[in-house]
Amino acid sequence: MQLGLSFALAAAPKSVPAQLHGSQRARCRSAALRRGQSQRVQVMVTAAMPSNVEVSILPTSAEVGKTMNDLIIKEAKAAIARKGSFSLAVPGGSIPTMMGALPSHPEAASVDWSKVHLFFVNERQNEHKCLNLNKDKYADALGIVEIRAPEEGSSTDSAAQYDALLRATDSSIIAANPGSTPSLDMALIGMGNDGHVGSCYPNSEAAAESDFSKLALPVDMPGKQSITLSLTMMGAAATTVVATCGDNKVDAAEAALRLTEASAAWKGPEDGPMPWLEAPAARLAAGPGKVVWMLDEPAAAKYTAA
Repeated sequence: MQLGLSFALAAAPKSVPAQLHGSQRARCRSAALRRGQSQRVQVMVTAAMPSNVEVSILPTSAEVGKTMNDLIIKEAKAAIARKGSFSLAVPGGSIPTMMGALPSHPEAASVDWSKVHLFFVNERQNEHKCLNLNKDKYADALGIVEIRAPEEGSSTDSAAQYDALLRATDSSIIAANPGSTPSLDMALIGMGNDGHVGSCYPNSEAAAESDFSKLALPVDMPGKQSITLSLTMMGAAATTVVATCGDNKVDAAEAALRLTEASAAWKGPEDGPMPWLEAPAARLAAGPGKVVWMLDEPAAAKYTAA
Protein backbone atom coordinates (compact mmCIF):
# COMPACT_ATOMS: atom_id res chain seq x y z
CA MET A 1 0.00 0.00 0.00
CA GLN A 2 1.28 3.47 -0.88
CA LEU A 3 2.09 5.97 1.82
CA GLY A 4 0.04 9.15 1.67
CA LEU A 5 0.95 12.40 3.37
CA SER A 6 -0.42 15.89 3.55
CA PHE A 7 1.73 18.76 4.68
CA ALA A 8 0.97 22.29 5.81
CA LEU A 9 2.53 25.19 7.68
CA ALA A 10 0.09 27.28 9.68
CA ALA A 11 -0.53 28.98 12.99
CA ALA A 12 -0.41 26.52 15.85
CA PRO A 13 -3.78 24.77 16.25
CA LYS A 14 -5.21 23.99 19.66
CA SER A 15 -5.56 20.34 18.70
CA VAL A 16 -4.77 17.93 15.90
CA PRO A 17 -7.57 15.80 14.39
CA ALA A 18 -7.43 12.26 15.71
CA GLN A 19 -9.10 10.67 12.67
CA LEU A 20 -9.24 11.09 8.92
CA HIS A 21 -11.80 10.08 6.31
CA GLY A 22 -13.43 6.65 6.45
CA SER A 23 -11.41 3.77 7.82
CA GLN A 24 -8.03 5.21 6.88
CA ARG A 25 -5.64 4.83 9.80
CA ALA A 26 -3.78 8.02 10.46
CA ARG A 27 -1.43 9.62 12.92
CA CYS A 28 -0.98 13.33 13.30
CA ARG A 29 2.09 14.89 14.77
CA SER A 30 2.89 18.57 15.14
CA ALA A 31 6.31 19.99 15.88
CA ALA A 32 6.84 23.67 16.66
CA LEU A 33 9.66 25.21 14.68
CA ARG A 34 12.19 26.84 16.89
CA ARG A 35 14.28 30.00 17.06
CA GLY A 36 12.25 32.73 15.47
CA GLN A 37 9.56 30.48 14.03
CA SER A 38 7.68 29.59 17.20
CA GLN A 39 4.31 30.58 15.73
CA ARG A 40 4.57 28.14 12.83
CA VAL A 41 4.05 24.42 13.09
CA GLN A 42 4.32 21.55 10.70
CA VAL A 43 1.37 19.20 10.54
CA MET A 44 2.05 15.91 8.82
CA VAL A 45 -0.48 13.15 8.29
CA THR A 46 0.75 9.62 7.70
CA ALA A 47 -1.57 6.95 6.33
CA ALA A 48 -1.14 3.17 6.15
CA MET A 49 1.68 2.97 8.69
CA PRO A 50 2.00 0.65 11.69
CA SER A 51 0.78 2.20 14.92
CA ASN A 52 4.32 2.21 16.40
CA VAL A 53 5.72 4.48 13.66
CA GLU A 54 5.91 8.27 13.85
CA VAL A 55 7.20 10.43 11.00
CA SER A 56 8.33 14.02 11.52
CA ILE A 57 9.33 16.28 8.64
CA LEU A 58 11.43 19.23 9.73
CA PRO A 59 12.56 22.22 7.66
CA THR A 60 16.33 21.69 7.86
CA SER A 61 18.98 19.20 8.90
CA ALA A 62 19.78 21.51 11.82
CA GLU A 63 16.20 21.09 13.06
CA VAL A 64 16.50 17.32 12.67
CA GLY A 65 19.65 17.35 14.79
CA LYS A 66 18.12 19.54 17.48
CA THR A 67 14.93 17.47 17.64
CA MET A 68 16.96 14.26 17.88
CA ASN A 69 19.15 15.67 20.66
CA ASP A 70 16.09 16.91 22.55
CA LEU A 71 14.68 13.38 22.44
CA ILE A 72 17.98 11.81 23.54
CA ILE A 73 18.08 14.03 26.62
CA LYS A 74 14.41 13.50 27.41
CA GLU A 75 14.65 9.71 27.21
CA ALA A 76 18.02 9.55 28.98
CA LYS A 77 16.62 11.45 31.95
CA ALA A 78 13.51 9.28 32.07
CA ALA A 79 15.43 5.98 31.85
CA ILE A 80 17.98 7.01 34.48
CA ALA A 81 15.21 8.11 36.84
CA ARG A 82 13.34 4.84 36.26
CA LYS A 83 16.14 2.27 36.36
CA GLY A 84 19.45 4.01 36.94
CA SER A 85 20.89 3.75 33.42
CA PHE A 86 20.33 4.64 29.76
CA SER A 87 21.51 2.35 26.95
CA LEU A 88 22.08 4.02 23.61
CA ALA A 89 23.28 2.47 20.33
CA VAL A 90 25.00 4.88 17.95
CA PRO A 91 26.34 4.62 14.39
CA GLY A 92 29.02 6.57 12.56
CA GLY A 93 28.44 9.13 9.83
CA SER A 94 26.14 12.10 10.22
CA ILE A 95 24.45 11.05 13.48
CA PRO A 96 27.42 11.64 15.83
CA THR A 97 28.09 14.90 13.97
CA MET A 98 24.56 16.02 14.89
CA MET A 99 25.18 14.82 18.43
CA GLY A 100 28.15 17.17 18.59
CA ALA A 101 25.69 19.81 19.80
CA LEU A 102 24.82 17.78 22.92
CA PRO A 103 27.56 19.20 25.19
CA SER A 104 26.20 22.72 24.63
CA HIS A 105 22.54 21.72 24.89
CA PRO A 106 20.77 23.85 27.53
CA GLU A 107 19.64 20.72 29.38
CA ALA A 108 22.87 18.72 29.08
CA ALA A 109 23.77 19.32 32.72
CA SER A 110 20.49 17.73 33.82
CA VAL A 111 21.65 14.29 32.60
CA ASP A 112 24.00 12.11 34.64
CA TRP A 113 26.13 11.08 31.67
CA SER A 114 28.11 8.64 33.81
CA LYS A 115 25.00 6.44 33.70
CA VAL A 116 24.76 6.46 29.90
CA HIS A 117 26.00 3.26 28.26
CA LEU A 118 27.04 3.54 24.60
CA PHE A 119 26.79 0.61 22.21
CA PHE A 120 27.39 0.61 18.47
CA VAL A 121 24.99 0.07 15.61
CA ASN A 122 27.96 -0.81 13.42
CA GLU A 123 31.73 -0.53 13.34
CA ARG A 124 34.45 -0.86 10.71
CA GLN A 125 36.50 -3.84 11.77
CA ASN A 126 39.80 -3.07 13.53
CA GLU A 127 39.62 0.62 12.56
CA HIS A 128 37.49 2.06 15.42
CA LYS A 129 36.03 4.70 13.11
CA CYS A 130 32.62 4.85 14.79
CA LEU A 131 34.13 4.65 18.27
CA ASN A 132 36.57 7.50 17.66
CA LEU A 133 34.02 9.69 15.89
CA ASN A 134 31.50 9.39 18.73
CA LYS A 135 34.15 10.01 21.37
CA ASP A 136 35.50 13.06 19.54
CA LYS A 137 32.12 14.63 18.76
CA TYR A 138 30.43 14.44 22.18
CA ALA A 139 31.16 11.44 24.42
CA ASP A 140 34.47 12.67 25.85
CA ALA A 141 33.09 16.17 26.39
CA LEU A 142 30.06 14.82 28.23
CA GLY A 143 32.07 12.40 30.35
CA ILE A 144 30.50 9.21 28.96
CA VAL A 145 32.78 6.42 30.12
CA GLU A 146 30.60 3.32 29.72
CA ILE A 147 31.41 2.60 26.07
CA ARG A 148 30.94 -0.94 24.78
CA ALA A 149 32.81 -1.18 21.47
CA PRO A 150 33.34 -4.37 19.43
CA GLU A 151 36.63 -6.19 19.89
CA GLU A 152 39.28 -6.42 17.20
CA GLY A 153 39.64 -9.59 15.14
CA SER A 154 37.80 -11.09 12.21
CA SER A 155 34.33 -9.78 11.52
CA THR A 156 32.91 -13.22 12.30
CA ASP A 157 34.63 -13.44 15.67
CA SER A 158 33.86 -9.83 16.54
CA ALA A 159 30.17 -10.21 15.69
CA ALA A 160 29.95 -13.32 17.86
CA GLN A 161 31.66 -11.47 20.70
CA TYR A 162 29.34 -8.48 20.39
CA ASP A 163 26.29 -10.71 20.24
CA ALA A 164 27.43 -12.36 23.48
CA LEU A 165 28.18 -8.98 25.10
CA LEU A 166 24.69 -7.68 24.33
CA ARG A 167 23.12 -10.80 25.82
CA ALA A 168 25.33 -10.71 28.92
CA THR A 169 24.81 -7.02 29.72
CA ASP A 170 22.94 -6.51 32.97
CA SER A 171 19.18 -6.35 32.47
CA SER A 172 19.08 -2.97 34.19
CA ILE A 173 21.00 -1.63 31.17
CA ILE A 174 19.61 -3.74 28.30
CA ALA A 175 16.24 -5.32 29.03
CA ALA A 176 16.69 -9.10 28.80
CA ASN A 177 13.19 -9.94 27.51
CA PRO A 178 13.40 -13.75 28.02
CA GLY A 179 12.22 -15.54 24.90
CA SER A 180 12.55 -12.41 22.80
CA THR A 181 15.17 -9.93 21.61
CA PRO A 182 17.02 -7.88 24.26
CA SER A 183 15.99 -4.24 24.15
CA LEU A 184 18.14 -1.13 24.27
CA ASP A 185 16.57 2.07 25.53
CA MET A 186 17.33 3.85 22.26
CA ALA A 187 18.98 3.13 18.91
CA LEU A 188 19.99 5.96 16.59
CA ILE A 189 20.00 5.00 12.93
CA GLY A 190 21.32 6.96 9.98
CA MET A 191 20.53 5.96 6.41
CA GLY A 192 22.89 6.02 3.44
CA ASN A 193 22.08 7.27 -0.03
CA ASP A 194 21.54 3.66 -1.08
CA GLY A 195 19.26 2.96 1.88
CA HIS A 196 21.68 1.05 4.10
CA VAL A 197 21.27 1.25 7.87
CA GLY A 198 24.14 0.23 10.11
CA SER A 199 26.01 -2.08 7.79
CA CYS A 200 22.82 -3.73 6.51
CA TYR A 201 22.94 -2.87 2.82
CA PRO A 202 20.08 -3.39 0.36
CA ASN A 203 19.88 -6.95 -0.96
CA SER A 204 22.77 -8.07 1.27
CA GLU A 205 23.17 -11.15 3.44
CA ALA A 206 22.78 -9.00 6.56
CA ALA A 207 19.50 -7.51 5.31
CA ALA A 208 18.25 -10.98 4.35
CA GLU A 209 19.26 -12.68 7.62
CA SER A 210 16.41 -15.03 8.48
CA ASP A 211 17.65 -16.08 11.91
CA PHE A 212 15.96 -13.35 13.87
CA SER A 213 17.59 -14.50 17.11
CA LYS A 214 20.93 -13.04 15.98
CA LEU A 215 21.80 -9.68 17.53
CA ALA A 216 25.05 -8.84 15.69
CA LEU A 217 26.22 -9.89 12.24
CA PRO A 218 29.51 -9.92 10.33
CA VAL A 219 29.63 -7.98 7.07
CA ASP A 220 32.38 -8.76 4.58
CA MET A 221 32.61 -6.53 1.51
CA PRO A 222 35.48 -6.01 -0.93
CA GLY A 223 38.13 -4.02 0.93
CA LYS A 224 35.95 -3.56 4.01
CA GLN A 225 34.94 -5.67 6.96
CA SER A 226 32.51 -4.54 9.61
CA ILE A 227 29.99 -5.74 12.12
CA THR A 228 26.44 -4.53 12.45
CA LEU A 229 23.52 -4.94 14.75
CA SER A 230 20.89 -7.05 13.06
CA LEU A 231 17.73 -5.33 11.87
CA THR A 232 15.97 -7.27 14.62
CA MET A 233 18.22 -5.78 17.32
CA MET A 234 17.98 -2.26 15.90
CA GLY A 235 14.20 -2.44 15.88
CA ALA A 236 13.94 -4.02 19.33
CA ALA A 237 14.95 -0.80 21.09
CA ALA A 238 12.29 0.95 23.15
CA THR A 239 12.79 3.88 20.77
CA THR A 240 14.49 3.60 17.39
CA VAL A 241 15.22 6.93 15.71
CA VAL A 242 15.88 7.03 11.97
CA ALA A 243 17.31 10.45 11.13
CA THR A 244 18.03 11.24 7.52
CA CYS A 245 18.65 14.48 5.67
CA GLY A 246 19.36 15.75 2.19
CA ASP A 247 17.88 15.41 -1.28
CA ASN A 248 20.28 12.55 -2.01
CA LYS A 249 18.27 10.45 0.47
CA VAL A 250 14.84 11.11 -1.04
CA ASP A 251 14.57 7.84 -2.99
CA ALA A 252 15.84 5.73 -0.10
CA ALA A 253 13.41 7.41 2.30
CA GLU A 254 10.53 6.95 -0.12
CA ALA A 255 11.23 3.24 -0.51
CA ALA A 256 11.68 2.59 3.20
CA LEU A 257 8.50 4.38 4.23
CA ARG A 258 6.47 2.87 1.39
CA LEU A 259 7.55 -0.65 2.39
CA THR A 260 7.29 -0.23 6.18
CA GLU A 261 3.77 -1.59 6.66
CA ALA A 262 4.35 -4.76 4.61
CA SER A 263 7.80 -5.30 6.14
CA ALA A 264 6.52 -4.96 9.72
CA ALA A 265 3.72 -7.43 9.02
CA TRP A 266 5.94 -10.08 7.38
CA LYS A 267 6.05 -13.28 9.47
CA GLY A 268 7.76 -15.80 7.23
CA PRO A 269 8.15 -17.28 3.72
CA GLU A 270 4.43 -17.96 3.59
CA ASP A 271 4.04 -14.17 3.27
CA GLY A 272 6.22 -14.10 0.15
CA PRO A 273 9.67 -12.54 -0.32
CA MET A 274 11.07 -10.27 2.39
CA PRO A 275 9.62 -6.86 1.45
CA TRP A 276 12.46 -4.85 3.01
CA LEU A 277 15.40 -6.20 1.02
CA GLU A 278 15.65 -3.10 -1.18
CA ALA A 279 15.11 -0.78 1.80
CA PRO A 280 16.32 -2.38 5.08
CA ALA A 281 15.02 0.44 7.30
CA ALA A 282 11.49 -0.67 6.44
CA ARG A 283 11.92 -3.71 8.71
CA LEU A 284 12.64 -1.71 11.86
CA ALA A 285 8.94 -1.31 12.63
CA ALA A 286 8.61 -5.08 13.13
CA GLY A 287 10.01 -4.63 16.63
CA PRO A 288 8.00 -4.02 19.79
CA GLY A 289 9.17 -0.47 20.35
CA LYS A 290 8.51 2.92 18.80
CA VAL A 291 10.15 3.93 15.51
CA VAL A 292 10.57 7.68 15.03
CA TRP A 293 11.52 8.93 11.58
CA MET A 294 13.03 12.42 11.44
CA LEU A 295 13.55 13.81 7.94
CA ASP A 296 14.38 17.25 6.64
CA GLU A 297 12.27 18.66 3.84
CA PRO A 298 14.73 17.71 1.04
CA ALA A 299 14.80 14.06 2.17
CA ALA A 300 11.01 14.05 2.42
CA ALA A 301 10.37 15.83 -0.87
CA LYS A 302 8.19 13.00 -2.18
CA TYR A 303 5.90 13.30 0.84
CA THR A 304 4.92 16.96 0.73
CA ALA A 305 1.98 16.75 -1.65
CA ALA A 306 -1.15 18.50 -0.43
